[in-house]
Amino acid sequence: DWVLLDAQFRLLFTDPVLTCHLKEQAQPMIGRSLLEFIHPDERGSASRDFDVVVKQQAIH
Repeated sequence: DWVLLDAQFRLLFTDPVLTCHLKEQAQPMIGRSLLEFIHPDERGSASRDFDVVVKQQAIH
């Protein structure tokens, strides 16, 4: 399963398999930041990790 994110980590696309799993929850996620779905206590760390990935241009 995969998603497409923009530079601000907003969800632009979810693949059909993930959309099937999420059902009616998938569409409202589009346009929202991935960080919104991470616990507030972990957002700072996650944001820094995302920035490292973007700078390295490496996604695994």
